[in-house]
Amino acid sequence: MDLLIGSIFAVFIAIYLIFIKEKYKTKNFKDLWLSILAGILMCFFALIFEKTLLYLFELNDFFDAFIIYAATEEGFKFLSVYLLIFKSKEFSSPYDVIKIVLLTSLTFASIENILYVNFYYKEIGMDVALLRIYTAIPLHAICGISMGYFIYNYKKTKNKLFLLLSILIPLMIHGSYDYFIITDMIYYSLFVLIISIVIHIIPAKKYFT
Repeated sequence: MDLLIGSIFAVFIAIYLIFIKEKYKTKNFKDLWLSILAGILMCFFALIFEKTLLYLFELNDFFDAFIIYAATEEGFKFLSVYLLIFKSKEFSSPYDVIKIVLLTSLTFASIENILYVNFYYKEIGMDVALLRIYTAIPLHAICGISMGYFIYNYKKTKNKLFLLLSILIPLMIHGSYDYFIITDMIYYSLFVLIISIVIHIIPAKKYFT
């Protein structure tokens, strides 16, 4: 039970805060519940797809990081967002889009945490949970904010460059982070995370305001 709580505590605190913030804007939680459901489903789909690619291909660390892990996870997130947002009504602010993508990303991260902490690294599960609070969870959050911010700009301007950036930027951030993790260059992965947070200060401010 401790491992389960440790694996999802930080993510559910973040999700709870988003719900609290949303409560003062609208009482319609349909999009938020759909976002959480999408995050759960897409995590399992991504896991199956990743395992299949790892079984079929044995290339190098760069391929594993950018294609098997980053492209698969961000691709499935984008697919869920496409089904939730591109087919939906127009949104009036970046917040409306970012909250959906951010919740999908955080839910995705929570399921991933449960698997890592309770199955893959159960012997050191709590240590892994604490480490991911400061690394993997912020990574997924940053990628979600980035994807949501550029998707909003695409819906507003119809400029396809924003659509490309909505998947390319999260892919590059996620892939770089994973590559340095896989190659045991932990400090570089932290550097990627810190730089990503700094770069995303402006869209993050748009979200929180």
